[in-house]
Amino acid sequence: MIHSSYMKGAYRFVDGGSQLGELLSLNIRDNGGTVMCGMEVTGFRIRDHRIRSVEVNKNECIESEIFISGIHPKGLLG
Repeated sequence: MIHSSYMKGAYRFVDGGSQLGELLSLNIRDNGGTVMCGMEVTGFRIRDHRIRSVEVNKNECIESEIFISGIHPKGLLG
């Protein structure tokens, strides 16, 4: 969203666009979530048509009720 705004629009965030990501991650943490960056999801464990856990970096399994991906949906489905 920020990238598109910079490329196509005249509007900018005062003090930079990184504020949006920082506020989103703060909100996730405040609600009991964990923000993890730089990890490659290498597998999904699906049960009853829902993702129950993800395998990251081919060796760690992370279980959760909710997962949020920060990449383009085409990349996620790949």
